[in-house]
Amino acid sequence: MRAYEQVFVSGPRCIFADVIPVLLALAFLSPPPPAWIQRANVAPTSAIVTFRLADVLGTPVVEGITVDRDKIDGTMNVSVIDSRFDPPRVVRQRSLKGQQLRWLLAGKRDGLYRNDIAVDLEDKGKETAYLLRVGRGFQLQLVRTVRGRSLSPRTFSR
Repeated sequence: MRAYEQVFVSGPRCIFADVIPVLLALAFLSPPPPAWIQRANVAPTSAIVTFRLADVLGTPVVEGITVDRDKIDGTMNVSVIDSRFDPPRVVRQRSLKGQQLRWLLAGKRDGLYRNDIAVDLEDKGKETAYLLRVGRGFQLQLVRTVRGRSLSPRTFSR
């Protein structure tokens, strides 16, 4: 076999041999949501895009915030799950227009006010950051919206 034939034949195999194990490892390393979030029946575990533990309700027990994708409506649902109930239940929820999540921040630990949640979503190449506040009733209140490109997680920081 000539030198150029050897490079051509072994080159693609070498690339795929390195990339596929890394992708598989990343797929299995992403942790599943905690059991109490799964018990809240927010969405199927496969539909939950991300979750975060935060103190946005002001209770001594930590809440879970999930973002799940609704493929039918083309929206993302932001839910606050209170684990004080048995089984845990969704106590606040809001649907936002977007197909892909860029970042999620919640509460004081992330530089927001205690009862604020910030989400950055992309939809058809347009990026929008939403600031939600935990208020009365079942809904999360939309406080502020920022549109732009490559919005920073510090968009809504105090």
